[in-house]
Amino acid sequence: MTEKVFIRKIPLPINVRAFTLPDETGSYNIYINDALSYEQQKKSLKHEIAHILNGDFLKEDSALEIEEALKKLLKEAFFGDTDTAASSSAL
Repeated sequence: MTEKVFIRKIPLPINVRAFTLPDETGSYNIYINDALSYEQQKKSLKHEIAHILNGDFLKEDSALEIEEALKKLLKEAFFGDTDTAASSSAL
């Protein structure tokens, strides 16, 4: 089974930037708030794709736990392990 990703821009409440729903075929449907700027839409799309690549839809953790883990993962990926960097700079 090949996973597909469908991206849709739709009207959403201003406090909702984007969300993703997996469907019964194994595909993912990403819904992005059409009121966001182009840059905000790109950032939201990248965030939603990160959830898919991270396997977050298979996890039983709460949405808050998943968001915090993803933030930590992305921070480490882009900025390195900040705890290790702080430890080595103290040497």
